[in-house]
Amino acid sequence: MCERIGLYKSWLSWKTLNKRALEYVARMNETDTIALRHYAETGSYPVSHPDLISIPAFELIGCLVHRHAHGLGLLAEVRGGSGEKYEELCSQSAAALKISFMISALKHERFPRIHNGRNLKTMSLKDSLLLALTLALGNEVEGKQIGRMMIEAYRRGYFFDKDEYPIFHFILRLFCDWSGDEPPEWEANPLQESIMNNLFLNWKEESFERLAPYVLAACDYHTHRCKPSGIKGFYEFCNGDWTRFPVELLMLYRLRSWSGLENPQVDHPIMVGAFTQMPKKTPLVPDALTSAVLAQMVKQGYNEKAIYASLCGRRVELMTLFSSTLAILKKYAALTSKLR
Repeated sequence: MCERIGLYKSWLSWKTLNKRALEYVARMNETDTIALRHYAETGSYPVSHPDLISIPAFELIGCLVHRHAHGLGLLAEVRGGSGEKYEELCSQSAAALKISFMISALKHERFPRIHNGRNLKTMSLKDSLLLALTLALGNEVEGKQIGRMMIEAYRRGYFFDKDEYPIFHFILRLFCDWSGDEPPEWEANPLQESIMNNLFLNWKEESFERLAPYVLAACDYHTHRCKPSGIKGFYEFCNGDWTRFPVELLMLYRLRSWSGLENPQVDHPIMVGAFTQMPKKTPLVPDALTSAVLAQMVKQGYNEKAIYASLCGRRVELMTLFSSTLAILKKYAALTSKLR
C-alpha cells in the first residue's frame, strides 16, 4: 500500500520562486559573473592569497561555476513551470555543474596520493542532481560516466553527507539498477524512507496505472524536503533550489522510457507546465560564459577524460573484462549444447 502525506504547507510558491530566481541572477551578475569573465580572459583566479599560489587557477574556479549553474537552473525551473521550453537552460546548467563536479572529483582522487592515504570528504550528495538532470535530458553515455564517478566516490567515502537524503540515494540506486553497475554499500538510514524506497522497488512496474500511486506519493514527499536544514533534519532542497522541479521523477520517466515502459500522467502541483512530460532530448552544451571559462581551464590542464580514467579506470577495465569473459562463457555453453 502506498500512502500519501500531502503537500508541505510552506512549500515555496511560484511567485516567491520567480522573485528569488531573478534576485539571485542579478546578484550573481554583480559578483560571480565578473569574476568568471576575469578568469576566462586572464586565466587567473580573481582573489590573490599566498596559500593559493601553488594551486592551478582552474581548480579554484569550481565554486563560482557551481553558483553560475545554480542561477541557470533556477531560470530553467521558472520557465518550465510556466509551460515554456526550458531544456536549453537545463543543459547549460548541467554542463556547468559537470565542470564543478569534475574539479571536485579531481581534488578528492588526488588527495590520498598526496596525504599518505587519507581521504578528503567534502563532496555532497547534492551532486546527484547533476546525474538526474543529465539522464532526464536524455544523455545516456554522459549520464553513465557521471553516475559511475559518483558511485565510485560514494564507495571511497568522499561524500560527507552520505548518511542523509533519501531522494539523492534514490537517484543513485536507480542509476545502478538501470545501468547494471555494482552498487556500493549504501548507508542504512536513508534507505528506511518508505516512500522513496517503495518507488525504487516498483520502478520497473509494467503497469503505469499501478505505478502512479508511488509517483504521486514521491511528488508529495519532494515538497516536504524543501525545508531549511537544521537540528530537526537535513533536507535535499534546503537552499531553495529545485523546489518545484521534479528532476528525480523526470529521470525515472526517462529510464522507464529507455526500458520500454510507459509512464503515468499524474495530477500533482509539482508536475505542471512543461514538467508534465519528459524534457526534450538535449545534449549538455555550456552557455557562452561557461564555454569561455572551460576553454581557459583546458589551457591550464583540465582534462575530463583523464579525471574519469583516474577515478574509474581500473574498475571499468575489470567490468569490461568480466563482461567479455561472460560473453565467451555464454558462447561456449551454447556451442556445447548444440554438440550434445
